[in-house]
Formats: sequence, structure tokens, C-alpha cells
Amino acid sequence: MSAICRGRSDSRACNENFPNSHIVLPDKTTVKNSVGKCIRPNVYECKQEGFYSAGSFCNICSPIKNCDLEYRTTKSDQRCRRCEGLVADISWYRAYIISTDKRFCKKSCSWRPDSRCYPGTCRDELFSNCYCSVGFSGTHCNRITAIPDILYNQVTLTAYNGETVDAPDGRNGVKTQTVSCTTIRKDNPNQGLLDCTKTIKRTFPVPFQHLEQLSFKITTTIGGFVKIKNLERNVYNTYYYTPNSMSRAFEIKFDNVPPYHCQPVDNCKLTMLTDIDITKKVENTVYWDGWIGEDSGIAKYELEIFSMKSVGNELIIDKRIFDTETTLKSQQFNLTIPGVYSVILAAVDKAGNIRLARRCLIFDDNSEVSTVHNTNLKTRSASPSTNYLWQQNHGPVTIDWENRYINTKHHNGKYLAGIQDYHGLDPEYDDHYGIRTTKHIDNVQDDQGGSTIQPTDTDFTTTGNLNQSITISPTLQDGDTVKFYIRAYDIVDFYLEESTTVYFDMSPPVIKDLWLTKGDKVDLAVHGFQDFDKLVIEWIAYDLHSGLETVEWKLYDNFTGDVILQGSQHIPEQGEAQTRKECKEKYQNSSRGSCHCYCTPAFGCYLQHFQVKPGVSLDKGTGLIDGKHQGVHDYDYYIEITIDTSPPHVGVVHDGRYDEPEVDYQPDRILQAHWEGFSDKESGVRYYHYGFSTGCLTAEDFHFEIQNTPDIHESSVTHATWVAPTDGQYYITVVAYNAAIQPSQPVCSDGVVIDSTQP
Repeated sequence: MSAICRGRSDSRACNENFPNSHIVLPDKTTVKNSVGKCIRPNVYECKQEGFYSAGSFCNICSPIKNCDLEYRTTKSDQRCRRCEGLVADISWYRAYIISTDKRFCKKSCSWRPDSRCYPGTCRDELFSNCYCSVGFSGTHCNRITAIPDILYNQVTLTAYNGETVDAPDGRNGVKTQTVSCTTIRKDNPNQGLLDCTKTIKRTFPVPFQHLEQLSFKITTTIGGFVKIKNLERNVYNTYYYTPNSMSRAFEIKFDNVPPYHCQPVDNCKLTMLTDIDITKKVENTVYWDGWIGEDSGIAKYELEIFSMKSVGNELIIDKRIFDTETTLKSQQFNLTIPGVYSVILAAVDKAGNIRLARRCLIFDDNSEVSTVHNTNLKTRSASPSTNYLWQQNHGPVTIDWENRYINTKHHNGKYLAGIQDYHGLDPEYDDHYGIRTTKHIDNVQDDQGGSTIQPTDTDFTTTGNLNQSITISPTLQDGDTVKFYIRAYDIVDFYLEESTTVYFDMSPPVIKDLWLTKGDKVDLAVHGFQDFDKLVIEWIAYDLHSGLETVEWKLYDNFTGDVILQGSQHIPEQGEAQTRKECKEKYQNSSRGSCHCYCTPAFGCYLQHFQVKPGVSLDKGTGLIDGKHQGVHDYDYYIEITIDTSPPHVGVVHDGRYDEPEVDYQPDRILQAHWEGFSDKESGVRYYHYGFSTGCLTAEDFHFEIQNTPDIHESSVTHATWVAPTDGQYYITVVAYNAAIQPSQPVCSDGVVIDSTQP
């Protein structure tokens, strides 16, 4: 018998219809009717999931959001058995996940549009824990935050020629044109490196004018899509990413005006390019500043260095030995081979316009100035016959070095020649200043000039204008010596120094006291023998300013009126001593001793006394030196020699004074005497010897050398006075000598008696 529920006993008495049921079976069927069994009156047994016994019927469980099937454990406790969107009860196959206490359904990362998380990660599979990968953001990681890279961009403008003209008035305006790279689209994005080249068709007038502009903007967009399989429908849904873009905008300004330097324009003081001019250093540095690219600015500098070679009388570019590009304002470079170099700087603006500047330099670290064979440094105003050593006047002094000095390396390489113009170089930017410019450098055999100095180690005086001689007018006197130093400089400032000395003497040597001598007797002119080899000739000869160079004697026979050379001889000039002491030692054994030594300002010391005892020779000697009558010269001094072989004739000797009667007796002891009548027709009487004595003296008592004979006296007059030592009878004896120093016979007086006693 069936129990009665709700007044009914049939099997449907417990069922209830729920049109808004939320109970969904795994096959996606919605259960709207509850099915139960009445087990006793008004008590139902409900075994269907999602429903529970409510007493008189089976009621549906209260809904849990996003839960397909709920259940109750107690009258008041309700939980979810299966969340909706379950394809399989494994990770990533369910749209929701039941919470641990089964009271909630949590949204998981899934295929559904509202829970996408790609590219990203979901911790614990929960959508609330969605973390986007780097470069993406947004609720579903569908917004791209990464910025695209434009790795390279270039705009190339190709024109038919490079001519420029001024922009005419009224041409200002804007033209816009957009082009796209058509190889990519939204549904076919490029997944690698995109290379896009586009040609823009000309919609603007050309050629471009100075300061016209072209503006370019390149935009690149990164994007894409993701296809996600809907596990519930087994279809793929496409979702597009929100894209991100990057733009590069740049502007091309047409600048047809080359850079310039402020010096030619504004007369500034900044260095256009270092003018080294001359260098001996291997390592060199050039500097520059003050370059202006007024519109586009300076982009870089290009430096080139060329060696130069000679063609004809001009230097031209030979080889490039150095080149570089830099944004700095200085550059170091090395030179190793001597020569002439051209340093060319190109200032380049950002539009590619170029302005050139050039500087020229000479490098030589081993220069040498030498002399030319068969040339001389000489005192042209001096006497040629003295090899330009002596000047025989006190006038101007001229030093000459015509074509003597040369720098062979510079001469052969034409280091100082003019330099050829360089194509594209404006004149005001070329090398016009300094030493080594583009112009020819005046020189003599590639020596730039010379200077003189007097004396050593004081200031040099430049000759100027490449003169090869110099004339000065110093205050001079005989015996002066002037030494000139000359330096011949090359362009690198190397020099060769030479010197020359000139001596000044305009007075002839002095010859005096030329005579025959006999013992101590000098100033003789009569020789008492017929043999010339018994002559003894002495003289004094000297030149206090220059000394003697040659000494020569000659002997002539002039009796007949014809000059007949009897003999001649060169004899030493008695010099070769540097000091007076050395001279005295050298000539201490000379006939008259060494007291006659003298010293010259320039040529040492000499003995001025000469004595010769010639051996007569009929051979012709060397003769006088032509042209040496002044300065260093001989002086011709003649003396007439008479041959006299007979003694003087005797005269008469008187006691007493002239014009008084002869005295025989006198009381005082002062004796007076005089004589007369002595003569020599050949050479005359030269002098007399006399002596007072108590008797007449004989010839043996007289000798021409009387230094050691105190009672014999010499006189050139014919009277004498003597004081007798005591009373007595005294006589005076007289001997006459001719010019040949031959004595007469002694002549004695009658005598005088001295008696001083009173009568």
C-alpha cells in the first residue's frame, strides 16, 4: 500500500517542475523537473542530484554562481559539485574551478573570451592570477606595450645634377605624401626583420633651393593576433592584439652653401689650420678652430697630407701619405722622409658641402749646408797678390762669398720652389703667410740667407736680400786684424759657419842704419878691400804692423853708369817666434844680440837687426817679389859702396888753439891741440883717433876698435883738449881713418912742457 503525500499516492506526487532550473547535467541538459519517492505520508525521498527533500516535495538546490550542479550536505549547507564550463576535470580544460570548500566556482584561465591570458601565466590556474608576459599588458594580455625597433632608416635623394639656384619669391608651400609598405597586413604580420624601401614620386619642384626642407616621418606598428580553440565548441576563435607604434621623424634641409672660416669673413683670431711651415720633428700636430657651417652645422673634418714633387720649376702633389676623418679639432701625424708637404683640411657640413684649407710645410730632421768646390770666402777689398789676406788701405772692407754655400738636398728637391694651385681651394684659404707659403722662396742655391758676426759670440747681422757680399767701414789703423764670421742658413735654420781674417797695413817696412861695419864701427860706406866676400853689411829692418815676409839683398856695380848685378840672396826674415821671450832665446847668439826683438799684432815676433857677410855670386837670385811694395812687401834701400884700398894722407898736428902761435911751454895743465891736412881722395876722412902721452905713439898703439884703449879717443873734429895729470912734457899723436876704416900713419906734435912752479 503506497503512502500518501500531498493528498496523492501516485508516483508523481513528489515531482515538481522548475522552469528556471539551473541544474545542468554533464551532457549540458538542463534538469527542470525534480523526481522523488513518497516513503511515508508527506515525506519524500529525493535522490536526484541538485535537489533535496523539502517535506511535501523535492525542491531544487539554491544556485551557486557559475555552478552547474549543487548539492546539500545538511538542511542549511549547500555546495557545488560541478562548475559550469567543464570539458574535462583536468587543468586548462575547465572554465571554472571549484573552491576548496566547494562553496564557490572560481574563474580559471581558459579559452573563453572573458578569461583569456595569452601570452601570460596563471598561477593556480586562476584568471585572477593572470600575469602577462613582458611586452604585453591588459586584462587578457592583448595590449602590446613593446616598442618596435627602427634599426636603420635612410632617405636618399637622387637628382640629375648638383646645380643650385636661389629660390624665387612666392614658392613657399607644403606638399604632403604618404606611402605604406604593402607587403604586410593585419592578418599577415611580418614575424621577422622587415626591410621596406619605397620610392616617393616627386610632387614638388626641383632642383631644391638653399634652405628648402623635406620632412619625413617613418611609423612602424607591431601587432598580431592569437587563435584560441574553444574546447566547448571545438572551434578556433581569433583575437587581435591592441597594437603599439613607433615613429621617427626627421628633416632634410637643403644647404647649398659650404662651410666657412671666421677669419676671412669676420677677421677673427682663431686658427684656420696650423701653419707649421718648418719642422725637424717626426711627430707633429695640427690644430684648427673657428669653422662654421651656418645652416646645417659642421659634421666632420677630413685631413689629408700629400708629399710634393718637382716638375720643372714648380712643386706639385705627389702621393697621399696620411688621411683621416675626425670630429675633433686637432690631429697628430708623423713624417719620416725629408721633403715638402701639403696639409689639406676639408671642413664638411651635414649637408655634405666642403670647404678646403691648405698649409705647406718643409720637414727635414737632418739638414746640411755645405760649400761648393772652387769657391771661396774672401776679403775682396784685400790685395789679390796676398791671397786676399792683407788690405793695404784703411778704406771700406768688402767680404765676398759668391755661390759658395749650398744645401744640396734642398737644391735638388727644389724645396723652395713655388707650389702649384690646388683644385677647389679658394685663394683666401690657401697658404699665404709664414715662411713656406705657396710662393717661391728667394734663395741662393737653396740657402735662405747669411749673416756676419764680429767678433765671435756676439750678435750676428743679417746681410738681407740674399746678398753674397757685405761692405763695412770700421775704424782701422795699421796692425789691426779683423776676423769675419759668416753663417749660411737654409730654410730649416741649419747653418754652416766659416770665418776669414784680414790684416791691415798700408805702411811699408822700415829699413834704416844700412851700412858697412867693421868691428864696432858702423855707418861705413867705404870698403877697404877689393874682395866683396870680405864685406860685412848690417841694417835694421822691421814692420811693426805685419812683420817681414821676405828679405833680400843685392849688390850692384854702378861705377860705369850701368847697373850690373854682382850678386843677390834671400835671407831668413828672422821671425818664427810667438813671444818676445821666445824671440830673445831664439836669436840670443846673433851678432848684435837679441835686444832688437819686436812683436807684431798678428804674426808673432821678429829680430830687426840683420848682418850678412855675403859670398859674392854672379848667379841671378830670385829678385824682388812683384806687387809687394806695400803691406807685406820689400823695401828697396840703396847704399853706395866705394872700394878704397889706400890709407888717408897725413897732415900736421899743432900744440895750442886754432889761430894762435904754437905753444912749447905753459904753466897750466890743460893742453890744447889741433890738426890739419889729413885727406883721402877716394872716400874721405871718416873720423880721427888721438892720444896724449909723454912720448909719441906708434901705429901699434892705434886700432879701429878702441873700446879697451882708454888713452885713445875718437873724434870727428880736428881739435882736442886734455888735462895732464902732472907737470912734464906731453905730445899728442893723431891717426886719420877713411870710410873704409883704413888708418893713416901716426902724426905726432912737437910737444909742450908744463911747468907750474913759481919763478
